[in-house]
Amino acid sequence: MKGYDRFENRNIHYCAFCDGPNYQGKRMAVIGGGNAAVVEAMVLAGYAEKVYIISRSELHAEPANLKKLKNLENIEVLNGYNVLAFEGGDRLERIKLDKEYDGENTLEVDGVFISLGGVPNSKLAVKLGVKINEKGEIVVNEAMKTNIPGVFASGDVVANPFKQAIISSTQGVMAAYSAYRFITGKPVYTCNHRTLCRTNGCRC
Repeated sequence: MKGYDRFENRNIHYCAFCDGPNYQGKRMAVIGGGNAAVVEAMVLAGYAEKVYIISRSELHAEPANLKKLKNLENIEVLNGYNVLAFEGGDRLERIKLDKEYDGENTLEVDGVFISLGGVPNSKLAVKLGVKINEKGEIVVNEAMKTNIPGVFASGDVVANPFKQAIISSTQGVMAAYSAYRFITGKPVYTCNHRTLCRTNGCRC
């Protein structure tokens, strides 16, 4: 979409929990029509003056969330719309729609959250025989181990409902620890074992 590169990570975001508090009393838009988009909009509704959900079709979210959505007066759903461009000066000021809404083909907003989902890049894992779920996500245990010995996975490609950078980073550390133990057969110490552990009586 035109203007996307210009405003990405400035006024275009992907996580309402992370960036929503920055838009207290503002006008926001969520692009997407799935359950994740509805949840993002409900989170933003706690901060923003107005939230628009822009979906190219009817919303397809969990019934419980759709019920909650109807009770939030500052959320408006625009079904059957597509966003063509992001426009503004130093900051995002409006989005351009593919058809008129309230007599205009632009919508004034202060920020946008995109929630369109994604396709897991798990093709290599599949070739290795790694187990995936129905969404194509890699199945791992709590130590980031797959069903193939010596193969570990982390990040948005794994089967986890939470897709955020901080979670992916944590999983990456866990996968690295697990890989180290697999290769060396040695435990991973998170302190100076020879000094701190002896001083504190730690037997890790």
